[in-house]
Amino acid sequence: MSTNPPILPGAGPQADTPLFPFDRERIHVIWRRMLAYGTDLLIIGTLVGLAWLVVLPLIVVSFGLLMAPLAFALGLIPAAYHTLLIGGSGSATWGQRLFGLEVRSLDGGRPSYLQALILTILFYVSIGLTGGLILALIPFTRYRQGVHDLIANIVVLRRVRGAEVLPPPESGR
Repeated sequence: MSTNPPILPGAGPQADTPLFPFDRERIHVIWRRMLAYGTDLLIIGTLVGLAWLVVLPLIVVSFGLLMAPLAFALGLIPAAYHTLLIGGSGSATWGQRLFGLEVRSLDGGRPSYLQALILTILFYVSIGLTGGLILALIPFTRYRQGVHDLIANIVVLRRVRGAEVLPPPESGR
């Protein structure tokens, strides 16, 4: 079995040499990721707003006693959104799908729900602790991954219709 990291589609020979660290297709993925996340924020904001309309009467009826648990539950909406959609059959949030992206494990398969949860938690924690500055590292990693992507062992790339993300593992002939 090879110990070399897998080569992703669209990553020509130049992408893996020190002379050409920025493959054109990967650079465009960064902008797509930003636009996709902006779209996801609008969707999540709408979901949270609608959820507030549902829980607000409960808070009023309970004279505020349910405020803390219901506010905590509403805070779980972004985590559930990312985890369920990335770990699901589409392997992408609605924003990522809109901009032609998908999330894959480095082995080429779909990320598990556990990977998606780890990715989501690390993303929100790293953004919160660094004010988003941690994302400045993305252009300098091999597969344009954030720290949260690296730890969760995933990569975000353009969706390629009808093509495998990575070649199948070598069979033991």
